[in-house]
Amino acid sequence: MTISQPPAPNGNLEADGAGESAQPDAPIRQSEASDALLGFVNVTGVLTQRQEADEKRLTLAKAEEAIKLRDEFLSLASHELNTPLTALLFQLQGLADLVPSADKRFATRLDRARRLAERLSQLIDAILDVSHIVSGELKLNLETFDLVDAVKESAERLRATATRAGCSLSMHVRGPIEGRWDRLRIEQILTNLISNSIKYAAGGPIQVSAAQENEAAVLQVRDRGAGIPEAQLSRIFERFERAASARNHGGMGLGLYVARQIAEAHGGSIEAANLPGRGACFTVRLPLDFRQPAPA
Repeated sequence: MTISQPPAPNGNLEADGAGESAQPDAPIRQSEASDALLGFVNVTGVLTQRQEADEKRLTLAKAEEAIKLRDEFLSLASHELNTPLTALLFQLQGLADLVPSADKRFATRLDRARRLAERLSQLIDAILDVSHIVSGELKLNLETFDLVDAVKESAERLRATATRAGCSLSMHVRGPIEGRWDRLRIEQILTNLISNSIKYAAGGPIQVSAAQENEAAVLQVRDRGAGIPEAQLSRIFERFERAASARNHGGMGLGLYVARQIAEAHGGSIEAANLPGRGACFTVRLPLDFRQPAPA
């Protein structure tokens, strides 16, 4: 007669060793499944990050291409618009020379048309300058000259405009101040700063000064307008930024941006500050003997 063994306390037969090998199988399979799942999650995360990086690179490339096309368009458009506008200005000037001095009404209208054409020409030039600046094509024609002469010429050129706006324009210069700069570009800085003061400080005095401090020339344009809101002091030299509403003063917010870019291209700087009580002061610092870096 055969006597069977009683079952083990855990309910498994121990005679063939099945009870010893069956129990660890479950945790081993669970660990392997967890590792596989973790690996899948990691791989998925890496692929997602790569995909996001690729999408960002593609978006950036498209944006850069769009900016390049925009700048090319602005450059071409500016040149095309300037050609007929220059001819128009010549025609207006010719008509002004033919108008009898007694015909004040016609002369006034003709002068208004000429000033509007000049304003349009300035806006086109500003757009063209921005296009050159953004594309890194701002060229400087350096020469040695007296900065005091450039200050006087720029101020005299805008004196009639200042008078029409009710502004008295005065100069305080200590010279000569000999330096090496691009004269046309330096006069452009002065023109932009004085025009800005005429626009925002109409009816008040404007003072233009030039002096030498050590190895730098310092230009300042002061006015007694409303000043610049403190929150905008750090932004007014950015593109399309203004110290006041465009509806009240017009313009595209490019003059100060172009002035800053020209100053920095000369190794200099420009800053703005409010004067005690009322008004604003723009200060330009330029090294006297600027040497343009050789192209890389």
